[in-house]
Amino acid sequence: MPVQTLAQPQPDPVQAARRIMVDGQIRTFDVTNLDLIDRLLSVPRQKFVPATMADLAFSDAALTLPGNPPRRMLAPMVLARLLQAAVIRPTERVLDLAGGLGYSSALIAGLAREVVMGEADAGRVSAANAAFAELRLANASAFCGAVVAGAPDKAPFDVVILNGAFGHLPEALLRQIAPGGRFLGVRAQNPVVGEAVRLDVEAESWGERPLFSCHADMIEGFAQPATFSF
Repeated sequence: MPVQTLAQPQPDPVQAARRIMVDGQIRTFDVTNLDLIDRLLSVPRQKFVPATMADLAFSDAALTLPGNPPRRMLAPMVLARLLQAAVIRPTERVLDLAGGLGYSSALIAGLAREVVMGEADAGRVSAANAAFAELRLANASAFCGAVVAGAPDKAPFDVVILNGAFGHLPEALLRQIAPGGRFLGVRAQNPVVGEAVRLDVEAESWGERPLFSCHADMIEGFAQPATFSF
Protein backbone atom coordinates (compact mmCIF):
# COMPACT_ATOMS: atom_id res chain seq x y z
CA MET A 1 0.00 0.00 0.00
CA PRO A 2 1.57 3.31 -1.07
CA VAL A 3 2.50 5.74 1.67
CA GLN A 4 0.55 8.97 1.52
CA THR A 5 2.20 12.23 2.48
CA LEU A 6 0.42 15.38 3.51
CA ALA A 7 0.80 18.30 1.12
CA GLN A 8 2.92 21.04 2.60
CA PRO A 9 1.27 24.48 2.67
CA GLN A 10 2.81 26.85 0.17
CA PRO A 11 4.32 30.03 1.65
CA ASP A 12 2.48 33.26 0.91
CA PRO A 13 4.80 35.17 -1.47
CA VAL A 14 3.49 38.56 -0.26
CA GLN A 15 4.11 37.73 3.39
CA ALA A 16 7.54 36.38 2.46
CA ALA A 17 8.40 39.60 0.59
CA ARG A 18 7.22 41.69 3.55
CA ARG A 19 9.37 39.65 5.92
CA ILE A 20 12.40 40.08 3.65
CA MET A 21 11.78 43.86 3.60
CA VAL A 22 11.70 43.98 7.40
CA ASP A 23 14.65 41.66 7.98
CA GLY A 24 16.82 42.91 5.11
CA GLN A 25 16.08 46.63 5.10
CA ILE A 26 14.45 47.68 8.36
CA ARG A 27 16.22 45.70 11.08
CA THR A 28 19.63 46.28 9.48
CA PHE A 29 19.02 50.06 9.66
CA ASP A 30 18.89 50.01 13.46
CA VAL A 31 15.11 49.79 13.77
CA THR A 32 14.47 47.74 16.91
CA ASN A 33 11.11 48.96 18.26
CA LEU A 34 8.98 45.83 18.45
CA ASP A 35 5.61 47.59 18.13
CA LEU A 36 6.79 49.35 14.98
CA ILE A 37 8.24 46.14 13.53
CA ASP A 38 4.91 44.42 14.19
CA ARG A 39 3.15 47.15 12.19
CA LEU A 40 5.63 46.80 9.34
CA LEU A 41 4.98 43.06 9.27
CA SER A 42 1.19 43.38 9.38
CA VAL A 43 0.33 46.42 7.20
CA PRO A 44 -0.02 45.38 3.52
CA ARG A 45 2.23 47.94 1.82
CA GLN A 46 1.13 46.66 -1.60
CA LYS A 47 -2.30 48.27 -0.97
CA PHE A 48 -0.68 51.69 -0.79
CA VAL A 49 1.18 51.68 -4.11
CA PRO A 50 -0.21 51.82 -7.67
CA ALA A 51 -1.31 48.39 -8.91
CA THR A 52 1.31 48.56 -11.67
CA MET A 53 4.02 48.77 -8.97
CA ALA A 54 2.76 45.98 -6.70
CA ASP A 55 5.82 43.87 -7.49
CA LEU A 56 8.02 46.68 -6.13
CA ALA A 57 5.97 47.32 -3.00
CA PHE A 58 8.58 45.78 -0.67
CA SER A 59 11.70 47.01 -2.45
CA ASP A 60 13.87 49.90 -1.29
CA ALA A 61 13.06 51.88 -4.46
CA ALA A 62 11.56 55.36 -4.23
CA LEU A 63 8.16 54.69 -5.79
CA THR A 64 6.50 57.54 -7.70
CA LEU A 65 2.80 57.92 -6.93
CA PRO A 66 0.08 59.18 -9.30
CA GLY A 67 -1.34 62.65 -8.86
CA ASN A 68 -0.18 66.23 -8.67
CA PRO A 69 2.00 67.66 -7.19
CA PRO A 70 4.59 64.91 -7.71
CA ARG A 71 5.07 62.58 -4.77
CA ARG A 72 7.45 59.71 -4.06
CA MET A 73 7.18 57.42 -1.07
CA LEU A 74 10.00 57.46 1.43
CA ALA A 75 12.11 54.31 1.32
CA PRO A 76 10.77 51.84 3.92
CA MET A 77 13.92 52.01 6.05
CA VAL A 78 13.88 55.83 6.13
CA LEU A 79 10.22 55.94 7.13
CA ALA A 80 10.71 53.26 9.77
CA ARG A 81 13.66 55.08 11.30
CA LEU A 82 11.69 58.36 11.41
CA LEU A 83 8.74 56.69 13.10
CA GLN A 84 11.02 55.01 15.63
CA ALA A 85 12.64 58.35 16.47
CA ALA A 86 9.19 59.92 16.91
CA VAL A 87 8.47 57.62 19.90
CA ILE A 88 4.73 57.73 19.24
CA ARG A 89 2.62 56.86 22.28
CA PRO A 90 -0.84 55.21 22.23
CA THR A 91 -2.44 58.35 23.70
CA GLU A 92 -1.07 60.77 21.08
CA ARG A 93 -2.45 62.47 17.97
CA VAL A 94 -0.26 62.55 14.86
CA LEU A 95 -0.35 64.76 11.75
CA ASP A 96 1.13 62.87 8.79
CA LEU A 97 2.00 65.30 5.98
CA ALA A 98 2.53 64.39 2.30
CA GLY A 99 1.38 60.86 3.14
CA GLY A 100 0.82 59.82 -0.47
CA LEU A 101 -1.60 56.90 -0.66
CA GLY A 102 -1.59 56.42 3.11
CA TYR A 103 1.05 53.81 3.97
CA SER A 104 2.77 55.88 6.64
CA SER A 105 -0.58 56.72 8.26
CA ALA A 106 -1.59 53.06 8.24
CA LEU A 107 1.57 52.24 10.19
CA ILE A 108 0.99 55.12 12.61
CA ALA A 109 -2.65 54.09 13.18
CA GLY A 110 -1.47 51.08 15.17
CA LEU A 111 0.85 53.21 17.33
CA ALA A 112 -1.19 56.36 18.07
CA ARG A 113 -4.65 57.32 19.31
CA GLU A 114 -5.37 59.14 16.04
CA VAL A 115 -3.56 59.96 12.81
CA VAL A 116 -4.65 62.69 10.38
CA MET A 117 -3.04 62.62 6.94
CA GLY A 118 -2.64 65.74 4.82
CA GLU A 119 -2.22 65.52 1.03
CA ALA A 120 -2.53 68.03 -1.80
CA ASP A 121 -4.00 65.63 -4.39
CA ALA A 122 -7.68 64.69 -4.07
CA GLY A 123 -7.19 61.34 -5.80
CA ARG A 124 -4.51 60.29 -3.35
CA VAL A 125 -6.70 61.37 -0.43
CA SER A 126 -9.63 59.35 -1.73
CA ALA A 127 -7.45 56.26 -2.25
CA ALA A 128 -5.98 56.59 1.25
CA ASN A 129 -9.37 56.88 2.93
CA ALA A 130 -10.62 53.86 0.97
CA ALA A 131 -7.63 51.81 2.12
CA PHE A 132 -8.12 52.91 5.74
CA ALA A 133 -11.75 51.78 5.55
CA GLU A 134 -10.82 48.44 3.97
CA LEU A 135 -8.28 47.77 6.73
CA ARG A 136 -10.71 49.03 9.41
CA LEU A 137 -8.36 51.74 10.63
CA ALA A 138 -11.05 53.82 12.28
CA ASN A 139 -8.53 56.19 13.86
CA ALA A 140 -6.96 57.18 10.51
CA SER A 141 -8.32 59.80 8.10
CA ALA A 142 -7.00 61.89 5.22
CA PHE A 143 -7.90 65.38 4.03
CA CYS A 144 -7.01 67.40 0.95
CA GLY A 145 -5.16 70.69 1.31
CA ALA A 146 -1.83 72.46 1.01
CA VAL A 147 0.67 70.29 2.86
CA VAL A 148 2.71 73.25 4.09
CA ALA A 149 -0.35 74.68 5.87
CA GLY A 150 -0.74 71.61 8.08
CA ALA A 151 -4.14 71.25 9.73
CA PRO A 152 -4.68 74.24 12.05
CA ASP A 153 -8.38 73.43 12.49
CA LYS A 154 -7.47 69.97 13.81
CA ALA A 155 -4.53 71.03 16.00
CA PRO A 156 -2.85 70.60 18.38
CA PHE A 157 -0.87 67.47 17.54
CA ASP A 158 1.68 65.60 19.62
CA VAL A 159 3.71 64.55 16.58
CA VAL A 160 4.02 65.87 13.03
CA ILE A 161 5.68 63.69 10.38
CA LEU A 162 6.77 65.14 7.02
CA ASN A 163 7.21 62.41 4.40
CA GLY A 164 9.97 64.23 2.58
CA ALA A 165 12.49 67.03 2.72
CA PHE A 166 12.26 70.65 3.83
CA GLY A 167 14.49 73.68 3.58
CA HIS A 168 12.57 75.78 6.07
CA LEU A 169 9.63 75.18 8.43
CA PRO A 170 6.86 77.76 8.75
CA GLU A 171 6.41 78.87 12.33
CA ALA A 172 2.64 78.52 11.85
CA LEU A 173 3.11 74.78 11.30
CA LEU A 174 5.33 74.32 14.33
CA ARG A 175 2.72 76.10 16.45
CA GLN A 176 0.29 73.31 15.62
CA ILE A 177 2.43 71.01 17.78
CA ALA A 178 1.58 70.82 21.46
CA PRO A 179 4.32 71.61 24.01
CA GLY A 180 6.38 68.48 24.49
CA GLY A 181 5.59 67.37 20.93
CA ARG A 182 7.88 66.43 18.06
CA PHE A 183 8.38 67.21 14.37
CA LEU A 184 10.26 64.77 12.14
CA GLY A 185 11.38 65.16 8.54
CA VAL A 186 14.46 65.38 6.33
CA ARG A 187 16.37 68.66 6.27
CA ALA A 188 17.72 69.15 2.74
CA GLN A 189 21.44 69.90 2.71
CA ASN A 190 21.83 69.78 -1.09
CA PRO A 191 19.91 68.18 -4.02
CA VAL A 192 21.43 64.77 -3.27
CA VAL A 193 21.94 64.47 0.49
CA GLY A 194 19.70 65.31 3.42
CA GLU A 195 19.64 64.65 7.14
CA ALA A 196 16.67 63.27 9.03
CA VAL A 197 16.01 65.42 12.07
CA ARG A 198 13.72 65.59 15.09
CA LEU A 199 12.56 68.91 16.50
CA ASP A 200 11.37 68.90 20.10
CA VAL A 201 8.81 71.64 20.66
CA GLU A 202 8.33 73.58 23.87
CA ALA A 203 5.97 76.46 24.61
CA GLU A 204 8.05 79.19 22.96
CA SER A 205 11.02 77.35 21.47
CA TRP A 206 12.18 74.19 19.71
CA GLY A 207 15.45 72.32 19.53
CA GLU A 208 16.71 70.27 16.59
CA ARG A 209 18.40 66.87 16.86
CA PRO A 210 20.14 65.22 13.86
CA LEU A 211 19.26 61.56 13.33
CA PHE A 212 20.82 60.05 10.19
CA SER A 213 21.78 60.89 6.61
CA CYS A 214 19.34 60.00 3.82
CA HIS A 215 17.68 61.35 0.70
CA ALA A 216 14.10 62.55 0.28
CA ASP A 217 12.31 64.71 -2.27
CA MET A 218 11.58 68.32 -1.37
CA ILE A 219 7.91 68.78 -0.43
CA GLU A 220 6.12 71.67 -2.11
CA GLY A 221 6.05 74.81 -0.02
CA PHE A 222 8.96 73.76 2.19
CA ALA A 223 11.86 74.95 -0.01
CA GLN A 224 14.18 77.56 1.44
CA PRO A 225 13.06 80.98 0.17
CA ALA A 226 15.38 82.48 -2.43
CA THR A 227 17.73 85.17 -1.21
CA PHE A 228 19.19 87.98 -3.27
CA SER A 229 22.61 89.55 -3.02
CA PHE A 230 23.80 92.77 -4.58
